[in-house]
Amino acid sequence: RPSREHSHWAGTKSIEWNPSQIERHDVVLIATAHSNIDYQQLVQWAGLIVDTRNATCGLQGRAKIVRA
Repeated sequence: RPSREHSHWAGTKSIEWNPSQIERHDVVLIATAHSNIDYQQLVQWAGLIVDTRNATCGLQGRAKIVRA
């Protein structure tokens, strides 16, 4: 169980994992690196990625990745 409650996020849903959902957003923010995410696929679909966790290290498509 998480150590903090985030009641303001209660009931929110993730978007579907497909190109049309990702492409409709201006930017993707990676705030947590999860091992079950296909980051190379994300780089292919997204126009711009801000990666705060170095999750995209070594992937192709570095021109659209901003490390923060």
